[in-house]
Amino acid sequence: MGRLGIPFIFGPVGGGERVPFRLRMDYGVKGHVVDAARDLANVVARWNPWLHETLGAAHVILAKTPHTGMALPRQYHHKVRHALEIGVSATAASPQPVPHDGGIKFLFVGRFLYWKGMQYGLRALARLLYDVPNARLTMVGGGPEGPRWRRLCETLGIAHAVEWNGWMQQSELASVYRSHDVLLFPSLHDSSGGVVLDAMSHGLPVVCFDLGGPGVLVTGNSGIAVTTAGRDRQQLVAALSEAMKVLAEQPDTLRAMQLGALARARELTWATVVSQVYGETADGPVRLPELHGPELPIS
Repeated sequence: MGRLGIPFIFGPVGGGERVPFRLRMDYGVKGHVVDAARDLANVVARWNPWLHETLGAAHVILAKTPHTGMALPRQYHHKVRHALEIGVSATAASPQPVPHDGGIKFLFVGRFLYWKGMQYGLRALARLLYDVPNARLTMVGGGPEGPRWRRLCETLGIAHAVEWNGWMQQSELASVYRSHDVLLFPSLHDSSGGVVLDAMSHGLPVVCFDLGGPGVLVTGNSGIAVTTAGRDRQQLVAALSEAMKVLAEQPDTLRAMQLGALARARELTWATVVSQVYGETADGPVRLPELHGPELPIS
């Protein structure tokens, strides 16, 4: 495509996100091997002549996240713009609060994989339950880490606070979003995070890490992206639990972030996302905005 003699836009590309070694302690042998292979593939790619030909021909390189942009060879950084490839068709008119018997309800939706980070999310919930004993978590999805996470719940003594559901159709998820307050999504290297945007479009603020696509999607008024830099596992669990506690104990903050989540989703409707990349005005192509990291209320 870069040889057609017309402006060539390459991307959005992802996969340059890299999990710090200190956060891989709970991976298990297979997880360590897979992520090591992933790291090696990203390093080797820097010497791939076909990749260099593509990047050299590109007028603009769209990277999903700043981490992926920085992972590209330095000589092409001047071409990099940041743009996610996901969007929503519509958003809820307003958050729909439901009675929860005084307890906040967290939700996780996704594959049960080691890099989805719920080994941290479950430990954070265990800490939260000391201060907010009626907090609850619903797990929607499935995958190989399911049995391990269930055993962790038993070990932590939180099995009573966690409900497990299998995969659901997209049409079924709308009612699930409406019956919960916050999406808990501590993924370690999602390039995009479609479920994050989906949840925000239903008025759910998000608690996540400042990594990958979720760290870009979640702004300071639509959730809490917990800082990972310089933190070990115990510190990270404590920070994640503290972020959950803020939303559990401060209903005004929760309500404000519900509205903020809807506002953030409206910034990322398909019409907006597509126009940022392909739209044209009388003066030419629309300038792509730079997506900066979120303002983090929990440091």
